[in-house]
Amino acid sequence: MGEEIYQKALEYAKKKHEGQFRIGGAPFIVHPIAVAEILRQDGKQVEYRVAAVFHDLLEDTDASEQRRCLKSSEAGDEGKRILYGDLYCRD
Repeated sequence: MGEEIYQKALEYAKKKHEGQFRIGGAPFIVHPIAVAEILRQDGKQVEYRVAAVFHDLLEDTDASEQRRCLKSSEAGDEGKRILYGDLYCRD
């Protein structure tokens, strides 16, 4: 998985969070991007950055889990494990 899939994930997240704002007035997407940047600076692979920009989609947008799965299909097995397992599906 490379930078191209991160850019696709970011564009999808931007589209889904369009019109949403944080309490201070900033566009909501700055939060997932900031999380992704922290992970990048920490040396994490791009799969983690994809998970970061997707992490609020189900809770805060009309994105369905099925649609998110289709968008992440290019992530490969490791990317899917991260998106749907270790980092996303916490009790």
